[in-house]
Amino acid sequence: TFNVVGRLAIGTAGITVRGAGHGSTILDFGGQVAGTKALLVKSHGVRLEDLSIVNYIQDGVVFENANDWSVAGVEVSRAWSSDSPVGDALRAVGGKRGRVEWSERFFVEGIGESGETIEVGQGNIFEGANGAGIHFRGLEKAIIRGNSVVRSNGVGVLVAGSTSSAVTNANIEQNGAGVLITSLPGTGLALSDSIVVENAGISKNGNVSIAPPQEGEYWWAPEGSGVVVIGASNTHIRENSIQGNGGYGVLLLAHREAYGLPAPENGLTSPFTYGSYVAENRMEANGFEPEGMVQNFPVAPPVPSLATDGCIDESKPLDDSERNCFFGNILTAEGVAEAGDVPFVFFDACNDFSQIAFSVEDALLACTHPDLPPIDVELVEICDNGLDDDDDGAIDCDDGDCYTEKALCADEEGGEFAVPEEDGGEAEEPVDEGSEGETGSPADEGDEEEAEGPADEEESDGESATEEGSDPDEPDEEEGSEA
Repeated sequence: TFNVVGRLAIGTAGITVRGAGHGSTILDFGGQVAGTKALLVKSHGVRLEDLSIVNYIQDGVVFENANDWSVAGVEVSRAWSSDSPVGDALRAVGGKRGRVEWSERFFVEGIGESGETIEVGQGNIFEGANGAGIHFRGLEKAIIRGNSVVRSNGVGVLVAGSTSSAVTNANIEQNGAGVLITSLPGTGLALSDSIVVENAGISKNGNVSIAPPQEGEYWWAPEGSGVVVIGASNTHIRENSIQGNGGYGVLLLAHREAYGLPAPENGLTSPFTYGSYVAENRMEANGFEPEGMVQNFPVAPPVPSLATDGCIDESKPLDDSERNCFFGNILTAEGVAEAGDVPFVFFDACNDFSQIAFSVEDALLACTHPDLPPIDVELVEICDNGLDDDDDGAIDCDDGDCYTEKALCADEEGGEFAVPEEDGGEAEEPVDEGSEGETGSPADEGDEEEAEGPADEEESDGESATEEGSDPDEPDEEEGSEA
């Protein structure tokens, strides 16, 4: 365990921070006295692996305008408290191609497609945030995959103003609300588009004494809801298990001031929700106690598992690709499929609830959409073509990824970077002896991590967290870091 009293910051491209697994390498921020973020990353190509970050004060891990980052087999947790400042366990703001995925070094038992026991990579845990467990804001091509557990947060997953991103193979449970996908009109961010929620377990949200905080966009997710889409286009919600949530299992809404949502800035029009595809989800025991902005919609609890406000822009024709479609959803009891349709409601809220419908056929929403294209989050730098292939600002041999390629990139002294041995040995990196890296973590001497304050080593049962990367950029000066 390493007790950290200041914020840690990484401003160097290509860094890997690696521990010895959950509970073996622990960064404890319970005594943090400087800054509100535990770990801040402002550079490209950073990877966090196999460690625990616990007792963060406000925000656990924050990526700012970073490309090609990844978080694998990491625990970011604290005890939830309504008195804690509103923040997120993991927040990524701006940037492209982020991955939240399983560990490649530690494994746990899982269940295969046929119910057999299989070995799977250790997933991530995001727990205890007063805001969101995972918050994507203004991202392009980010993906959550591989056994992540998101629990006991105000909102499980918040995707805001982001495009071409996915939430897959995650367990999102016992949060104030499950998943919120929303646009932020007038903020300068893109309208949320082409978001996928697939093969996830979204359960028991709203069943505990945890609620979304009443600030920011968090409160837009009605307490107890499973998946809520507000003013977003082409959201695909497919093949999930959505059960035991206090509110609607899936709820599609326009961005409306009538719901208490803020008016768009800069005179922009509030967006509608178009092109959603809600298909082949297993729905069970949702809707017993809806809260929030939909509490006064004219349907008594238990409310239907599937719902849409039915709002469209009636000033223009609706193209087939813009229709919200519901298809093949399955009603279950104790996990077993039952006969009958999943309860559904079309509110017609923009026409004063005048044409409420209780079947997808009557609402003319029994339709399908083609699959969205795959999300490519892994770009590779080609080390001899004069291009920035992975879009991290570095070209060919200036890119840290090329240090382990057999491109034999020359250093400033005219020598060559070492290349991997044929037997799989790791390449050595050149060391810039003039660079200075500040440390406040359990990093080895010479590693290049910045911190606002020192960390005291209490004990360590496994290998300490280490970093691998290139020379540091200019140090971050926000929140009191030393320049």
